Amino acid sequence: MRALRPLRRSTIGGRIAAVGRTDSDYGRALEAIGAGATVATHLFNGEERRRLQD
Repeated sequence: MRALRPLRRSTIGGRIAAVGRTDSDYGRALEAIGAGATVATHLFNGEERRRLQD
């Protein structure tokens, strides 16, 4: 997917890619892992939850 292109490009250069502060579902998280993300923090608690609190 287009949104994963920057992640793929950054890992090719040897950078570590992380996933965090996201309201993605499990499948989308797996796509990010497949694209090179190796670190994760605060999964599934992203912007949607913040919008609900406002």
